[in-house]
Amino acid sequence: LDELRALGVKIALYPSSAIFAMAYTTRQVAAALRDEGSTRSLVDRMVPLEEFNDLAGLPRWSEVEARFG
Repeated sequence: LDELRALGVKIALYPSSAIFAMAYTTRQVAAALRDEGSTRSLVDRMVPLEEFNDLAGLPRWSEVEARFG
């Protein structure tokens, strides 16, 4: 990052990092389902449903649906 700052870059995005992390996690989930029959052992590494809904913007989409649906 220091090299980028020296070049005047204000922000650097690393979208591939998130994709690679999701792929790794998907593999862990699949293995847990295969080996254990559930994902209970991974719950402490999962985003709670309410937090996921907020992250995905569900409250806003619910408003849109209520207004136009």
